[in-house]
Amino acid sequence: MRHRGQIVLPRLALIAREFGGAYLTALPRILYHTTLGTLLSPRRTLRFHQNILDEAALWGADPVLGTKSFPEFLGAPASSPPDISIRGNFIDDPSGVMGSLRELSVLLCTIREVKAKRIFEIGTFVGWTTRLIAMNVDEGAEVFTLDLPQESVAHTVGERFHGSPEAAKIKQLAGDSLHFDFSSWYGGIDFCLVDASHEYECVAADTRNAFRMVRPGGVILWHDYRHSQWWSGVTRAVREASRRIGGGIFHVKGTAMAGCRVTEASKALMSR
Repeated sequence: MRHRGQIVLPRLALIAREFGGAYLTALPRILYHTTLGTLLSPRRTLRFHQNILDEAALWGADPVLGTKSFPEFLGAPASSPPDISIRGNFIDDPSGVMGSLRELSVLLCTIREVKAKRIFEIGTFVGWTTRLIAMNVDEGAEVFTLDLPQESVAHTVGERFHGSPEAAKIKQLAGDSLHFDFSSWYGGIDFCLVDASHEYECVAADTRNAFRMVRPGGVILWHDYRHSQWWSGVTRAVREASRRIGGGIFHVKGTAMAGCRVTEASKALMSR
């Protein structure tokens, strides 16, 4: 029979060996990217530091908004997430797909949770996310998606849902969200995804319009919110909106997303 001390010591030795190996492997890279790398390979060095910040942004607690998991950020009790469908050739062409499987799951589960019938996506790009949204809503649902006019961009807007079975649910809109007239959708949207330009002025305008469009009880999600990056236009605009409505917007744990359940009060405060 082995005593407790006999079990603990080998474990400590294993932990020390693994930590030491990882530390010794990482140390040269850390030293390079905090010294010579800033001059010799600035882009790689920026990406190195960005990866560290991304890890903190995904899993660390947001000191401003607070961090909640799905579906807690909706104000709902913890429960099993609804079933979702994710189909497509993402191996050969992953471009334009929202960051991670976890983020896609949060997006689609939120839409299912609120039983969204009318969805508005600000930022189509090639339309992978648009198609997945349409794949996970019921028959009769409408997915409105806005992107810059085709002649203004290099990518083919919405090409990933063109000719697909889901295309019948999707309405492509063209225009610059800074100047687009959203009034036809005021108060009539169940869910809005803000995922277009990351410039502060654009995100702030998109956020104001999202609050105008989404009905009380509906939900807004912002993509590319990273709370470790206080200088980011998305982060700045989302935090500003949270202060304006007195809270209620949260970082969603394990994602670069923030989410909010819209209320009458928050709509009124954002319209001032």
